[in-house]
Amino acid sequence: ERFKREVMIGARLDHPNMVKVYDAGRFGDGTPFLAMEEVRGVTLEHIIHHPHERENYSHRDFVRMVIKMADAIEDAHAKSVIHRDIKPANVMVDKNGFLRVMDLGLAKIVGGEEVRVSGCSEQGGSLVGTVDGTFIVGTPGYMAPEQADGQPGNQADVYALGVCLYESLTGRPFRTFKNSGFGKIKELLENNGLVKFPGFLGIDPPVQSIIRKAIDMDPAQRYKSAAQFRDSLQDYLDGKIVADHHYSLSERANRLYVRHPRAVTGLSTTTSSLAFVFGLYLRLAQERVGRLVEMSKRHDCQITLAETKLQEGIDHKRWTEAQGYLDELEKLARDKHAHEELLFKIGQYRAKIEKRN
Repeated sequence: ERFKREVMIGARLDHPNMVKVYDAGRFGDGTPFLAMEEVRGVTLEHIIHHPHERENYSHRDFVRMVIKMADAIEDAHAKSVIHRDIKPANVMVDKNGFLRVMDLGLAKIVGGEEVRVSGCSEQGGSLVGTVDGTFIVGTPGYMAPEQADGQPGNQADVYALGVCLYESLTGRPFRTFKNSGFGKIKELLENNGLVKFPGFLGIDPPVQSIIRKAIDMDPAQRYKSAAQFRDSLQDYLDGKIVADHHYSLSERANRLYVRHPRAVTGLSTTTSSLAFVFGLYLRLAQERVGRLVEMSKRHDCQITLAETKLQEGIDHKRWTEAQGYLDELEKLARDKHAHEELLFKIGQYRAKIEKRN
């Protein structure tokens, strides 16, 4: 029945980043089958949790991937389809970095009849069943509070996209549970979906703001659509102001100067008023650049030494020593002017140390 639903829903969708589903049926011996587009590659989940794969992608690459995911989900929403099980394990990435969202088995047509099943089942982390009279579908680690309460809408998919972005950029799970199976649903409901995730170390502040809005516990405070979420991420990549991020004056000045250095310099000399305004912006931007240069000179030696010792500890499996130097690097990274490259490297080193367990 699930395969038939997937074919029916897949027939509605025709997006380059959504895997194509062709047919479903049963073989002669009664075994069910599902015929779908062949995609050779690995899952996004595999990339996130394998350092040797992850190191091939920058933060901006992961943002681009999630933009493609959001575009595919927006197309589904426009055709009255809610996915309900968006997660890195349901995203395939081929060798060229092109991705496709998969698995429409838990998807639902808005206004369509729900296909309920008897009892409760779990497969690949996805749950299907009834809890205290409420029909639940999805993967708890990516469920919005309203989905855990049996009332998912389009914004539940937006929430899951935000979680996928968080995990892609940090390499860490967004949620951890004390319970297993459907006990996770009870845990979510008791906590109203609230979680204490590890934090945003290494994520650019504007992207942090985008994620926070996407994963807000209140659907009314989230992005109204996957398209809005996608467009905010694209604004970030394009160097535009992200509407949901509260920039400091120096952040705005720096972005203006970096994007239009000649224009800012020229305009600052046209009239006395423009000279004052843009001169202020220019000065703040130059001061910010100066502070970055000064910080770089001050910490370069410390960073190089700590990173060298950390790599030696990893290479020789001296894990306690490696952890000590990792802590030292993280301490340096807490400076608000730390380079994104350093923060990303810290995430890679942490994954290597954690993997040895």
